This record gives sequence, C-alpha cells and structure tokens, in this order.
Amino acid sequence: MNEGAQLITVSFNIPNDILESIASIVCKPSKRMYLRKYGNVLFLKLLIIFHFLQSRSIRELYRKIKAKQVIFDEKLPSIQTISYRMKKIDKEKLSGLVKKLIGSIVAIESTRLKKNEKLHLVIDIRREELIAFAISDQRDVRVAEKLIEGIRGKVIADRGYAEAEFVRKTEGYIRPRGKAGKEFTKRPLIGSIYMHRWKIEEFIQRLKMKINFERKKWEDVKVWIEWMLIGRMLVYLVNRIKQEPRTLEILLN
Repeated sequence: MNEGAQLITVSFNIPNDILESIASIVCKPSKRMYLRKYGNVLFLKLLIIFHFLQSRSIRELYRKIKAKQVIFDEKLPSIQTISYRMKKIDKEKLSGLVKKLIGSIVAIESTRLKKNEKLHLVIDIRREELIAFAISDQRDVRVAEKLIEGIRGKVIADRGYAEAEFVRKTEGYIRPRGKAGKEFTKRPLIGSIYMHRWKIEEFIQRLKMKINFERKKWEDVKVWIEWMLIGRMLVYLVNRIKQEPRTLEILLN
C-alpha cells in the first residue's frame, strides 16, 4: 500500500494458478460467446478484492479501479458483465471445497434480514471461518439440512433445529427444549462446546453492521451479502493453499 498526498493506492498479489484451480471447480460454464474474452479468474479476483476492501457496491469498486486507487492490471469488463459472471459462481461447490478442509466442530445459525427471508450461516468455530451460507425464506430446518450436507464433524445449534435430520448424528450438541435444556448446558464437555455458539452470533452481528438495509432494491442488498461472503471463502481457500500447497491435491480429488 503506497500512501500519496491525496489518495491511497492499494495493490493485491493474488496467485493466478491457485485461482485457476478453484475456478475450474466453482465456475459454471456458459454458452455466451463473448464470455471467452474474460477468464473466470478475473471475476474471482474481483470478489476477493471486494471482500478485502469491504466495498459498498461493485460500482464503488469499479470507480476505484478506474481511478487507479486500486491497482488491477487486467482489463475490466462492463459492470453488467461482472454482475452476470458473478452469478456463474457456484457457492455450493465453493462450500464443498471448504468442507474438505475444515468442519470438525461447526455452528449453524440464522438471522432475519427482511420480511420472511433469513440469512443462514455455518462456521467452523475453531477457526471462525465461514463454511456455507444461504439466503432463503424456507424453514430453518430445511435450509440447515442442505448446508450441513458433507460436514463430517459435530454440529452446534439451538433448539430451533431440534427436528432436523442431522440431530441424530450430532446428539448432545443440540440444546433440547424445556428443562432438559438447562440440564444439557450443565454437562461439562457438551456444555462447554455449546457455549461456543456465541462465535457465530458475533460473526452475524459484525456482518449485519456492514449491511446497508436502506438500499432501494432489496435484491442489491442480497447481492452484496453473497459477494462479500463468497469473497471471504475464496480468501480462506487461497491463503490455505499458499500456506499448505498439498491442500490443492485434496481439493482436486
């Protein structure tokens, strides 16, 4: 980062080879001819930068790149193309990659966004890293079953998920209803693990403080949330592969 008299210029060093491997898995193919002009890696880079800078919108990030406040050596497509290509990133496959690396003990939680829509999150409580997410108006239990799929570790959840199918596999980590709930938290090992639920609640609080709920279009709010969270997951994968190159073999198999 180089500080000048009137502005700060930010540059990012994001390895293409790692992103190419990730893109080969998480980017959906398209039949549109003009898409050949821009590789998938470019859009993953934009998402990572979007997350790092905590940009308020893609237009804001676009303006910063055009103004040379963010050094981005590749040719920029139009905002419309960027928005379209972001939709081609499969967040379920991205989540699948993260699940291969972490998830021994996870917490799942939901928070209301607007009307009947909720944001559902799964995080690894040891690393405090995002594993999966969804914005949905479906019942918590139904969304949870899909997000938890593929996780081999234990799941911490509140009583709202008591009817979920995964409860059978994680017995002792779901707080029961009524008096049994109080007894549950008194059990030394289980109780201490369950108390880590505050980490996902804190994660949600920090995220909601950044969301601009005053935007005119609700779809724009949801897009911002998705891009920010996808960017976070990409950052984790890139950093993990840089630190442990053999990780890439795990992801590709």
